[in-house]
Amino acid sequence: NRGYHYLALFNGGKKKLTHYKYDDMIAYAPVNRWVDEPELTDCHWRVQNMIESMISAIQIVQEQDIKGNTLKIVQGLQDYYNTRAKDIPNRTLLVSEQSMGRKFKKAEFLSEYPYKVEVCEREKVENAIKEKSTEYYYLQPGITLNKSYFVFDPSNGDVMFFDYDVQGMEINKKNVRKLVEAIKE
Repeated sequence: NRGYHYLALFNGGKKKLTHYKYDDMIAYAPVNRWVDEPELTDCHWRVQNMIESMISAIQIVQEQDIKGNTLKIVQGLQDYYNTRAKDIPNRTLLVSEQSMGRKFKKAEFLSEYPYKVEVCEREKVENAIKEKSTEYYYLQPGITLNKSYFVFDPSNGDVMFFDYDVQGMEINKKNVRKLVEAIKE
């Protein structure tokens, strides 16, 4: 599909790639297409966590018996992930300015997020993933047809928080407030 930009897992068996549709995906991880990952391979620096999160999503769906159409499954995963958000303040949240894009308002973000946070270069997040750090979590948007944003554990790819908007090109105050609300629940 031209609108969505994902790293995705599918069951095989169809004769042509074009025969696969959105509903055929078993799991997916959005790339940050319209910010800093315009080519699908630009997510190489975090692909390990993307794959780990997809495997985890499959396990969660099975263990939690999440059923329904794709939207119901996404909502079930979101509910599950966001129960983990309470642990985010136990580590420093890394926020890569490069991944947030040129419209990112650092001061606005910092005024809304009351916990340990470090706005940094993407290289610091890359190193946290490579080192499987348990000192940090990181905020990662996936700006494609929809705007998704996640907090990942770089040590294992676990999603600690997830939300999405039908549209939007940057993480804004409303998004930060949703993250903080999930932490407080």
